[in-house]
Amino acid sequence: MRRPAKPNVDPQRRLLLFGASNLTRGLATLAGIARRAWNEPLDILAAPGNGRSYGLTTNIVGRVLPGINSCGIWRSWHARHTLPTVAVVTDVGNDVMYGVPVAQILEWVEAVVKKLRDRDVEVVVTGLPMDAVRSLGPRRYLMLRSVLFPGNRDSFSDALRRSEEVEAGVRRLVAAHGARFVAPRAEWYGFDPIHVRRAVWGRAWSEIVGALQPPSQAQPVGVAPWSWVRSQFWQPEERRLFGIDQRRAQPSVHFSDGSRLSLY
Repeated sequence: MRRPAKPNVDPQRRLLLFGASNLTRGLATLAGIARRAWNEPLDILAAPGNGRSYGLTTNIVGRVLPGINSCGIWRSWHARHTLPTVAVVTDVGNDVMYGVPVAQILEWVEAVVKKLRDRDVEVVVTGLPMDAVRSLGPRRYLMLRSVLFPGNRDSFSDALRRSEEVEAGVRRLVAAHGARFVAPRAEWYGFDPIHVRRAVWGRAWSEIVGALQPPSQAQPVGVAPWSWVRSQFWQPEERRLFGIDQRRAQPSVHFSDGSRLSLY
């Protein structure tokens, strides 16, 4: 099948996205919601990635990505012409499960928020899914820890305490920098307390995008199964996969309305 021709329309607004597995899984849905909410071509720059850290270089099943604070999204953003810009900062608790000290996690997240707010970017930050985490219990926590973060040795009580400290710290820094905060709803999660259920991706991302006050109400949009599968193969500017360095020119995705997506 031939790829559609790139529309000769320049984006009118920029959307910056920072996160880990939830952003990776829901990126196609989020892009569709945002494009409909602003009803204009968007220049979307995203730094997602399963297991992505805000400060560490991570290696997940042979795929190596730099930390969000040191990836190419910042260089690319600063090099592009100025547009009205909004940002979503999510998955901020991922580093808890890597054993990163709470103070360091908050420093990394604050660095992102500060760089955005210093350039008058409207920012929404999502908190940790604390209701889902508290309901986990030691036994289920141990199972999920073993599967998703096998190198972690924190007990459930330690992980819960550190998560609560990160959550409180994120709320403070969001208020200090004049950003917006969205607390994830308990009903967004099921057995897995980390990942938003696919059935509610539309509702969850609509609420998050809606906090940025787009001119149109952020409405859930459906994403065809094949489109979602294809989105999981969108390639970032650089990564290492099983020891092989890979590079891809950005933007790597062009939408029919003139929106474009760059991944880092």
